[in-house]
Amino acid sequence: EAPRARVLFLLDTPIMQAQNYALAAAALLWLFGSADRACKDAVRFWYGAKGCDLEFVDKELPLATVKRIIRQYQATGLRERRRHEAITHTTDQREVADALRRIPAWGIDYDEWVSVLMALHREYGAAGLSMAESWAQGAQGEVERKWRSFKADGNPAGVVGLGTVFALAKRFGWERQIN
Repeated sequence: EAPRARVLFLLDTPIMQAQNYALAAAALLWLFGSADRACKDAVRFWYGAKGCDLEFVDKELPLATVKRIIRQYQATGLRERRRHEAITHTTDQREVADALRRIPAWGIDYDEWVSVLMALHREYGAAGLSMAESWAQGAQGEVERKWRSFKADGNPAGVVGLGTVFALAKRFGWERQIN
């Protein structure tokens, strides 16, 4: 079993704007896929662990490389949004409800949980809140509070759509029924 690791990137040029930092963090998390999505802020302090190995590599990550990764990340999001538009035309609420039944609300990480809510919000607006509440199993009022915080035009990383719901459901064995 591989031990956990912390990777810190030292950039050759600092990122000064919070929105750009959030975008860079999202792109690097996307690039490394299995990274802990909770570890994305610059203020975490890590003491290490007894007997751990520390490795310092005297290198810098060029900001130009980070910008290239961000462009790739955004292009992937654009493809996902286009795929969402194609899916939306052939999707009904029964199919979405079927996919949601396969996604364990407590079996995914918090960011994925929020992404499902965002996708339902974008697709169904206020009408989707009851579907979201019945799936999400949140604390009293939690889902509605989250719901009210969502914007129709998404966030800096892009818009979350039903493609996210279907991809998560497939991870848990859901298969789209073709009529």
